[in-house]
Amino acid sequence: MKYILAIILTPTFGGPHNQIFRLNDSLKKAGYQYIVLTPDPNGTGTRRLKEKGIKVINRELHRPRKSLNLAIHFQYFTNFFSDIKFIQEVIVSNKIDLVQLCGLFNIQGAIAANRSNKPVVWQLLSNFAPKWLRNLLSPFVKKHSDVIMTTGLQIAKEHGDIAKFNNLIPFYPPVDCNSFKFDEDKKKMMRGYLDVPNDAFLIGTIGNQNRQKAHENFVKICDRFKQKAGKDGVFFRVIGNKTESQWTYYKSNVIDLIEAKGLGRDGFLTVSIPKFEISDYLSAFDVFLLSSKAEGVPTVILESMASSLPIVTSDVGAISEVVKDMENGCLYQLDDLDKAVDYLIQLSLNQNEIERIGELNKCEALEKYDVSECARIHISAFKLAMDQS
Repeated sequence: MKYILAIILTPTFGGPHNQIFRLNDSLKKAGYQYIVLTPDPNGTGTRRLKEKGIKVINRELHRPRKSLNLAIHFQYFTNFFSDIKFIQEVIVSNKIDLVQLCGLFNIQGAIAANRSNKPVVWQLLSNFAPKWLRNLLSPFVKKHSDVIMTTGLQIAKEHGDIAKFNNLIPFYPPVDCNSFKFDEDKKKMMRGYLDVPNDAFLIGTIGNQNRQKAHENFVKICDRFKQKAGKDGVFFRVIGNKTESQWTYYKSNVIDLIEAKGLGRDGFLTVSIPKFEISDYLSAFDVFLLSSKAEGVPTVILESMASSLPIVTSDVGAISEVVKDMENGCLYQLDDLDKAVDYLIQLSLNQNEIERIGELNKCEALEKYDVSECARIHISAFKLAMDQS
């Protein structure tokens, strides 16, 4: 068995946690065992991974933050070398064969792996960091990586000259397509839980409550939909885990905006923390709407496709590689929310188009984004990295 140390810098269950959660069984059968290093033993990321039987080691790994609080930056620099030392100790004590770095800011992990003479697979998962910082760190990423994986080719192109790296392997997040099948009974149950009539038109999103997901754009689209088409028979739902470090931002920009616009009246728009599986919520939606200002290829878009849903999404990251504008959904620019609104109105009046797109997306997901394909790509990346080191 080869042991893979995956280092995830965020505590809330999200893209990198879900990727490991989905891939674990397939990779284990192929002889690879994940061990995850991540912050906060009480975070949703740790809890979900442990439920899967994955070994999790917890430590607060410091990273650059967008903050005017000098204490946060001071902590990053003063703990930098102790973080490296701790990771090296984890590598030795757990007999790690390869280190998988999840995210651009995994600098301490890269140095620790190199000092320990372990191969590195560095995964760049979004374009959330400012362009100048992506360009600045790209040479460091190349120098300290045996293989670089990016969620879509576009993400490589948005990180300096990473797209020219010899051992670049683009991939798309894994989806257990068998878990995302339409079920009328499940739809009725979830509609009841969400307080949405079974014959209503439901537009939903799923994503953690943070800046990257930009749920304020979701709220603005909801408000413009109401102004243009009214709200009879239509509902909007936001499902997402709370990100404690960003709650002040979220309350001010999302929750307070909903209240100011009066969108929460009669349950037209609500925000809630998930208590069921993602597949359960998607079974209740008619359309999936993404409002993010930065992404790679979010897993939830592929899961929505597997659930036979049309996708309406901001055109960010590498999303345009999987959602083709006016073919299997709608791509809109963040300065043109009306395009999303108009498309949603059209879909609300055309059930046949919803079904046509849904069938197209389901077939696409089964062919390209199933767990088995993502596992195959990861195994190739691991083997290549080990051969290079």
